[in-house]
Amino acid sequence: MELDFEQLDDAALVAVIDAALSALGDGRVRLSTGKQKLDLLADAVRLDARLTAWLSALAAEIERGEIAVQEHGTSTVTWLADAVRMTRRAAGRMVIEGERMQRFPMLAAAAAAGAL
Repeated sequence: MELDFEQLDDAALVAVIDAALSALGDGRVRLSTGKQKLDLLADAVRLDARLTAWLSALAAEIERGEIAVQEHGTSTVTWLADAVRMTRRAAGRMVIEGERMQRFPMLAAAAAAGAL
């Protein structure tokens, strides 16, 4: 099944990912063999790494553009910690990781591919 996501904006794409995660989160594993389950776990870990890299890049872009300051009068780290109830340490780590990826394009490419 080929899906065309190119026409969707970023918010719509995140909504698609959210809906897919809701479908996965029903407690069922729809695979029968142990090998399939192991492969699924490996694929899911790579997917998590890719999503984490994307989140970090987005956080760094918001920091670079001072968007949280403009919109809420606070730093990206403080806004992120408050908005999604994460620790300031975790929020800061997300921004720093994104900034590091901006400085090292090969690292960013590997992270985006789920190779880290």
